[in-house]
Amino acid sequence: MLQSEWIIDSPLSLFPYCYFPAPEVLDINRPGALYNFNVFAYLDGDFLLKIARFIREGGKPSELPEKGWRPDLAKRGAIRTVFDGRYKLNRYFSLQEHHKPRSMEELDE
Repeated sequence: MLQSEWIIDSPLSLFPYCYFPAPEVLDINRPGALYNFNVFAYLDGDFLLKIARFIREGGKPSELPEKGWRPDLAKRGAIRTVFDGRYKLNRYFSLQEHHKPRSMEELDE
């Protein structure tokens, strides 16, 4: 069996459900979806600009640790989304302040 055939035909593969979903199999694994997005490159643009400027001006990447620059994790750059097939709830927050609401009222704060 070729690798591509295994990806499509294997009973362990989710490929058919991801690429050819039928309405009745959208929730085959669970009745919703959680989207978790954290990419350090998107958390602090100023941090990345500093690094890009340094390299563009001839700095060596191996010298970066000596600079002591760190991203500002207080900036909101993490995303969590819950989707149940009809409604989406998105949260956009800082990695230093997760704010775990316990009610809809708390979510508005």
